[in-house]
Amino acid sequence: MDIQVKVDGDFTILVFNGRLDAVSASAAETVITKAIEDGVRHMIFSLAGLEYISSAGLRVVLMAAKKMSRQHEKVVLCELQESVREVFEISGLLSIFPIADTEAAAQSLAVECRS
Repeated sequence: MDIQVKVDGDFTILVFNGRLDAVSASAAETVITKAIEDGVRHMIFSLAGLEYISSAGLRVVLMAAKKMSRQHEKVVLCELQESVREVFEISGLLSIFPIADTEAAAQSLAVECRS
C-alpha cells in the first residue's frame, strides 16, 4: 500500500495505490490521522490505484469520515475501481460517502457537501 498526499489549496487529496487490508490499515490510518491533525479542510480519497479493500480498510475509511464529521466536513471518494465500488456497495457504505468520477468533480462535491 502506498498513499501519496497532495495538497491543492483547501483540498487534501490522498491517492491510494495497492491494497488497503489488515496489513496496511494501520499505516493508512497514521497517514490519514496526520493529514486531519494538520488541519485539512476538504479531504478526498482518490482510489483509482486501489486494487482491493478489506473490512479493515473500510474501518479506516469510516474512521476518517468520523473524524472529518467532527469538523463538519465529509470525506469524498473518487475514481473507484469496480471491485472496490462493489465492496462499498455490499457493505452498505456506498450511500454514506459522496462519490465522484474525477478529482476535479470530487473537489466541487466536497465544497457542496459540507455537513
